[in-house]
Amino acid sequence: IVVGGAASVAFWKFGGAWSAGAPWWALAGSSLTAAVSAGAAVLYYSPHLLKELIARAPFLRRLDRAAAVLEGYSTAELSVVLCMSAARYLVFTAQYVLLLAAVADVPWSKGLLVVPVIYLVMTLVPTMMLTDLGVRGSVAVALLVPAGGSPVMVLLAAFLLWTFNLALPALAGGFILLVARIRARP
Repeated sequence: IVVGGAASVAFWKFGGAWSAGAPWWALAGSSLTAAVSAGAAVLYYSPHLLKELIARAPFLRRLDRAAAVLEGYSTAELSVVLCMSAARYLVFTAQYVLLLAAVADVPWSKGLLVVPVIYLVMTLVPTMMLTDLGVRGSVAVALLVPAGGSPVMVLLAAFLLWTFNLALPALAGGFILLVARIRARP
């Protein structure tokens, strides 16, 4: 998410999407997210460094056991998990771009540029499942309406994506848990 968002902001800056030049915060934000991404990759593939960093920071010591879990996996296994996570977000991005194109008449090229930025903002702003829709919709409207998208249709695309990927699976899971709990009672 962070890498895709940083790449989209950088492309926006250098690809000419901002006709009068990118705002200073775009370059600063893109640089910061690239640095955070590089640091996270180093810590992900070098769990001993992560464990050492946690040991030196007193407020992170409670995460020591969780960080030690990564040491039990090989680099190949960590790469597979990272690739599966990337594939998940590629599917989400494709769904969102297709919904924006079908519902809001947003060209796929603009959708491919904006959707990773939407996911980046959603990653940086902590949300719960119900507020996720508001954040996703607000960011989508802020980024896509100036590009010619209809606010109502952009919100509809965000709502449909939220419904298919979060609400329906949560309802199905809740139903499965309810049925399992009813069957477990004597």
